[in-house]
Amino acid sequence: MSQWLIKLFFMSVKFLFSLSFKTV
Repeated sequence: MSQWLIKLFFMSVKFLFSLSFKTV
């Protein structure tokens, strides 16, 4: 995997986590 793809993946994971925390 390329570096920017990994960065993008981690960013989306962080985003999902923040969303779940906000809903809870």
